Amino acid sequence: MQKLWKQLRGTIGDTVGAMASLFSGSTSGSNTSEGVSGWPYLFRPGTVLGYDDIVDAYTAGTVACVKRCVEIKAGSVASLGLHVFRRKRAEGRTWYEDAEGTSNDRILSQRPNERQTGYDFLWQIVYQREMYGNAYIVPSYSGGVLQALYCIPPDSSVSYDRLTGRYTVNDPYYGIFGEYAPGEIIHIRSYCRDGFLGTPVTELASLVLGNARKAYKQEGEMFTPGSTLRGFITGEDSVQVGYGGVTDKQLKSVTQRLREAIGSGQNLNFLPGSMKFVQTGMTPSDLQLLDSMKFLNMEICRFFGVPPTQVFQDTNANYASSESSQTIFMTSTLAPLMRQMEAEFTEKLFGGSGLWRARFNLSDYYQTDPSAQATALSTLIQTGVLTPNEARMRLGLQPMDGGDALVANVSIAKLEEQQGQQQGAVPISKNNSKSKKTSQKK
Repeated sequence: MQKLWKQLRGTIGDTVGAMASLFSGSTSGSNTSEGVSGWPYLFRPGTVLGYDDIVDAYTAGTVACVKRCVEIKAGSVASLGLHVFRRKRAEGRTWYEDAEGTSNDRILSQRPNERQTGYDFLWQIVYQREMYGNAYIVPSYSGGVLQALYCIPPDSSVSYDRLTGRYTVNDPYYGIFGEYAPGEIIHIRSYCRDGFLGTPVTELASLVLGNARKAYKQEGEMFTPGSTLRGFITGEDSVQVGYGGVTDKQLKSVTQRLREAIGSGQNLNFLPGSMKFVQTGMTPSDLQLLDSMKFLNMEICRFFGVPPTQVFQDTNANYASSESSQTIFMTSTLAPLMRQMEAEFTEKLFGGSGLWRARFNLSDYYQTDPSAQATALSTLIQTGVLTPNEARMRLGLQPMDGGDALVANVSIAKLEEQQGQQQGAVPISKNNSKSKKTSQKK
């Protein structure tokens, strides 16, 4: 199979390269692992790959570090939940409050379509963005009212015309077919080189992922039956009386027999009396395999923007470093991703009127840390941001009587009030102080 692949890859590369040069700049292909050229990563012009070097979303997912990074990134975004907020105005002030209970909020956060929940919907969007470079969401309306949101599966076809900016969708799973204007389809891009289409991690990290697969394969070969025992067979130095020396043909025959026996799992074998087995140790490359695996995992974490502690890579991490990495992960990786999704959903679903907004609920990010959650709620209550009952609702507790009033720390006052108290105070002059002293003496 490998020999056939070597014979065909040159012809395939030349043919697809000619086709890419003919159609480049006009359209991109389907919603699969494609780069800027519009052709699958395997057949990019100028790419020379072996049969074992094919890297796509499926083969990359077989690497444990890649699977873990995708799960962390997609699961973190999906667990926060995308909600709809409605603009409110009163007494010259404007704010946005959670529109919980409205149809728009239910579609976005709970049931976007008949096949997916809100969690599965967001998880799939982030997964396709990372592994395929692009995620496409098609809204469905009835009478101008939003009814459902469909994330086009990766094996369906979505083409984008760079000249007109229109999308052509062919999805047999949800029965969506037709052309869409840029404002009619939600497009979540990954690392974008040309401003139109995202580039999947499987292409950006193709060298690292290919090396990781080779390391996994080498590790598997090391622990197959018989592979842990290494050495060579040789004849005795001294020649017995009446017998000649061992020939190369005899050594090859015995070596082949022992290799097959050990490879099949047989523990007891024998050698002729005139031969002996000399065992050798592991090669330096074998001894450095684990170190190379650690390096590859670190590189994969860099491509996904996930801290190594999240994938159980850094064994020297403590609670303080883990907490710090969690904060960095939120600010440098999750926050830009969520901001991109909020802007895209808000603009494509609700327009630029500003009446509705799509936002993530960040209050649930630190809910797994009881100490951090308690400190945050206590600070919000003491500063008068939340009432005690609102804090109890976040914890899933029953409201209590008298807990609907805002409370604040009395040691903190407005600067204007402090200045007014200082101005109303009677200053003590030198004459007043002298009269007080004389009266005390009398």
